[in-house]
Amino acid sequence: MRCTLLVLALTLTSAFPCGYSARAGVTSADKAKARRLVKIAKEQLKKKNLRGALRFFEQAYRYWANPVLQFNIAVVHLAMGHKVKAAIHLRMYMKRASASAKARLPLALRKVLTQVAVLRLRAFAPDVAIWVDGKLKGMGAVEVVVLPGKRKVELRRGSALLASKKLDAEPGQILLWSPGGPVPKPSPTPPPSHGGRKKLHWAYFLVAASLALAAGGVVAGTGVRTLALHDEYVQSGSEDADLRKQGNTMKNVTNAMVGVT
Repeated sequence: MRCTLLVLALTLTSAFPCGYSARAGVTSADKAKARRLVKIAKEQLKKKNLRGALRFFEQAYRYWANPVLQFNIAVVHLAMGHKVKAAIHLRMYMKRASASAKARLPLALRKVLTQVAVLRLRAFAPDVAIWVDGKLKGMGAVEVVVLPGKRKVELRRGSALLASKKLDAEPGQILLWSPGGPVPKPSPTPPPSHGGRKKLHWAYFLVAASLALAAGGVVAGTGVRTLALHDEYVQSGSEDADLRKQGNTMKNVTNAMVGVT
């Protein structure tokens, strides 16, 4: 089968430049570089140097994302015994291939698609990491090609494990897993409200100080007058009722002004 795959790859690379539209942004220079790299890859295939051929096919694809190159990368991977990688690239090719190209897909490649399983995994938030068998596969939603068997899937946010499940992947099966949720991030505690107090203008303080000085002056005056009335009342032998009344009144005024100040 390996020899058959190599012949198939050589046949397809001969038709490489024809019949495919380039992605936006690919220049003529990019295409020329890709063709040169494909030529080197074909030489490596003739020498049965699969690793070298794969490297040059991959370099060519970076210059020109041509589906035929994706197909050849899948063929070389399969010839090297890499079923999962071959299936990954073959599925990418199939997404862009025409209906007639899919119908002509060789039996060896059809078979590899039935020998692997596909996990379609979706987390409940785009910032949730998806791990399969202890390896990070992506964030939010991923599609992972795996060999058949039990696969451990975990959803993590940072170091926190949010959900996990063991999936039994069978050959040719597509498994979907989208656990319930969501698990929101803990929201930060809002700062305590202070009622939105506004700062006072400096003029308020100036007016208050002026009023305090004025009130202080009044206190000094009423205090002196209160003491004078007290002395007169004492000298009169505490018999002048009018002085006593005036002294009490002035005393009350003084106390009031002290409170105002």
